[in-house]
Order: sequence, then C-alpha cells, then structure tokens
Amino acid sequence: MSKSNQRNINIDLIKGALVIAMIFYHCTFNISGQNLYLAHNITETLKFLHYAFLFISGYLCGFHYLPLSIVGSSNKVGQRLRMRAIKIFLIFLLTNVTLYVLGLAYSIETLLKEITSFHDVATNFILSVNGSFAAFEVLYYIAAFLFLASYVLTPIRILVFCALMALMVWNFSEHLFSFVFIGSIGMLLGFLKTRVRFQKITVTGVFSIVLFVLFHIYKSNLYIFYQENTLLVLFMLILETLLWFATFLSIIKLLKWSWLTDMLVIFGKYTLFAYIVQMFLIRIGAAILGKLGDYDIIFYTVNLLISTIVLYLVILLLDNWRHNQRLVNNIYKRIFL
Repeated sequence: MSKSNQRNINIDLIKGALVIAMIFYHCTFNISGQNLYLAHNITETLKFLHYAFLFISGYLCGFHYLPLSIVGSSNKVGQRLRMRAIKIFLIFLLTNVTLYVLGLAYSIETLLKEITSFHDVATNFILSVNGSFAAFEVLYYIAAFLFLASYVLTPIRILVFCALMALMVWNFSEHLFSFVFIGSIGMLLGFLKTRVRFQKITVTGVFSIVLFVLFHIYKSNLYIFYQENTLLVLFMLILETLLWFATFLSIIKLLKWSWLTDMLVIFGKYTLFAYIVQMFLIRIGAAILGKLGDYDIIFYTVNLLISTIVLYLVILLLDNWRHNQRLVNNIYKRIFL
C-alpha cells in the first residue's frame, strides 16, 4: 500500500483535537450576563478553527487524492470528490432544516423577516454563511472547496488555482474565497508531503509549544501590522493553524496518555459525524440548562463535559455497530464516506 493510502494517526489526532476544540467553541454561544467576556475570549482564541477544518480537508486532498489522480485515475478521483462535496452539502442543508424544525436556536419567522432579497441570500448563504441563520457553516465551505478542487487535481493546476484564489481574495475578500484559498494551500502542502524530500519535515516537541506560546503572546501586536492586508491575514491564520496542529501533537506525545490518544483518534476517524452530533448535543444541553437559570461558567462547564462524554459514547457505539452490523456500516458509508 502506498503511503498516501495509509491512515495517518497524526491526522486523526489533529482532527480529533479539532472536534474537542469545536465543542469548547460551540458551548460558548449561550453564555450570558457577566460571563460574556469569557465567551469572547474563547471564541477569539479558537477563531482559527473553521479555517483549520478547511486546511486539513485540503491537506487530505493533496496527500491522498492528488497522488491517485497523477497515476492515471483523475476522472474517478474527481467524481469521488464531487460526490463527497454533494453529500456534505446535503448534510449541511438537512441538519439546518432539522435545527429550524426543532426550534434549536433558529426561527423560520426570523429568517423570513431578515432575508428578503437575492442580495441577502448571496451575502448570508453563498459568498459567506451567516452563523445567525445557519449552523455547520464550515460544511458549506468544505463542500464548495471539494467541488472546485475536483477539477484541479494536477500540481500545475493547483498552483494556478492557488494564484487565482489569491487574486480573488486580494480583490474580493468574502469568506468563501478565503476558505477555498486556505483549503488550496492545505492541498498543495499535502501533496508536497508525499514527495520524498518533504517526508522528514515534522516540528513537534517543546520547541513547537514555545513557538505557540510566543505567537499568542505577541498575536495582538502582530495583528496591528497585518490586519489591513487580506492575504497577510490569511497567511497568519495558516501559520497559527500549523502551530496549533504541532502543539496538539506535541502535548499528546509528551503526556503519553493512551486513553486520550484513543479518544482523539476515534473522534478523528468520525470527524464529520462528530461535528454534526456535537452541535445537537450542545444545543439540547444549553436549552435544558437555560431553564434552570442563567447559562454561566458553571453551566458552560457542565454542558461541555456532558456533551463530550455523550458524544464519545455515541461514537464508540457507532464504531461497534459498524464492525458488527453490515447494514449499519453500509448506511454510514452511504451518508458520510
């Protein structure tokens, strides 16, 4: 088996850590009152998350699909990516419809009142996805990226595609182009990783943690210098994402906690499923806790812990069913793979 076809445990660890970080992120949305500053600090610290999901999706395209395309199966690989893009987009639509029907944080009446023209649709659901009207917005961007990437599965086309995205972002910096650009950079780096001369490049350990800490200490000062340049902002987001990835891996390897590694790997294996389920768990938990009083730091912590534990148990159950029930495995593959 080629290296590009092997399952990479480091990628699963990173994706699993992103799922956990997303739970921290989403649990803040119902924090109220005097704890709003805490919600702001958490969301600002984890602002890289959505971009990180695009980056890792691009990386996997470059690491896994691009080598397959180069050896002669570009049409099949392109079709596979387009089908995956369509599945993810349909999941994005269906999960949001479900949230609206259940009345979990979204209201059809508010949507119809606020969205009254095609311009509103374009700015809130096409060029960018407004979190006030739709959840799981990162799925929309991933679907768009995979669909576009399915047509550029050669190294030269990727470089041209990155250049075009850079030009688009420079002149027209809506979120869609920014996310696709970051996914494209991830795809290019994923492909470079498959080349022999790049195999040994891995920055983990105490050094990466030190870099991560220094970056965040001086992040606010750096922001003053690069905030006016869209491409420089995206470059800093990519740098921050890579530092987070290296730090995730470094901490996990330094701790040597097998239970933590196993949990993150299983989350990484079921990233898409985990991403969807955690949202529903968090919304339901927040709705229940909100009836007991103000959603403060204590309720935030309770919701965080319960959502993480329940999500882990659900995924373990699903994994067990997939191994023992062919029907469940086939249904899962049809929907999520």
